[in-house]
Amino acid sequence: MSKRKIAGILDAVHERAPSVTKWVGWTGIVLGPALGFLHIVAVFLMPGVYGKRVLEQYDLVQRTGDLLVAPFAQYLIVIGFTLCLLWIGLWGVRLVLAARSWFQRRSV
Repeated sequence: MSKRKIAGILDAVHERAPSVTKWVGWTGIVLGPALGFLHIVAVFLMPGVYGKRVLEQYDLVQRTGDLLVAPFAQYLIVIGFTLCLLWIGLWGVRLVLAARSWFQRRSV
């Protein structure tokens, strides 16, 4: 690949990075910490309906070691926290690309 192609790719990534970062961040926050908090609150507020079922599912995971029997909310929470970590990495990429762009403007 030539330097121009790589520069074009980096410029395109820099252009789209703010919207991607925003969507990854908000999705991660909604699915991770927010849904996790609601999941815990629901376990305590509805012990007979939701809490019993969820605790049974977690108990089954503990006994069998099979992660596929975990509550569905747990999968969404894990995806959310993963997106939150990705969001931090995306901010790092944005800072590096912004510094690259700044250095390019100064050198011209």
